[in-house]
Amino acid sequence: MKKINKTIIMARNADLETKIKEANFFEDLAMRGLTQEEIMADVRKALGLGENDSIIAEFKEKTAEINKLQKNLVDVNGLTQRLLDDKLISESEVSVLSGIETRIAERLVGIYDLDMEDIYLDEEE
Repeated sequence: MKKINKTIIMARNADLETKIKEANFFEDLAMRGLTQEEIMADVRKALGLGENDSIIAEFKEKTAEINKLQKNLVDVNGLTQRLLDDKLISESEVSVLSGIETRIAERLVGIYDLDMEDIYLDEEE
């Protein structure tokens, strides 16, 4: 009696499942009126890549840079607030830290295509 080649069956099943997921993804894009080209262009713009640059090749480096910017923005903002709350900082020092925070926020605004006021919550929130 012949043995079943479970390995090939499982491999082909995994391949089929991947293709189904990909088809679902493309169908979802079409239903939302998006194209692969539009998405790729948006990602390249957000990551600061040229039209012919590879997203895959640059993705890790660029996302690490963006994550660092996010962390630095939160850190500078939090430090400034703690120093103000503890009355350990002068107005001129606040101005310097606020300038650094603004430069970081401006870079994120450009990446995420936001307005500067979108970066911050209203005081009452």
